[in-house]
Amino acid sequence: MLIPAINGTRNILEATKLEPKISRIVLTSSFAAVCDVMDLPGLGRLYTQDSWNPATYEEAKVSTNAGKT
Repeated sequence: MLIPAINGTRNILEATKLEPKISRIVLTSSFAAVCDVMDLPGLGRLYTQDSWNPATYEEAKVSTNAGKT
């Protein structure tokens, strides 16, 4: 999931160079940025700007959790 996400974002950014009318890019994220798979969300849990997935890139690279299959 990491490499396709990185490459997809890079490809979009590179493609914007081909259109001079583009002056701004808004990149949104997903719940995966805040969701800790070791501490799954419960009902009523509040997520704030301080909520982040604690996994590092290196940990995610070797994870056995394949994500959505």
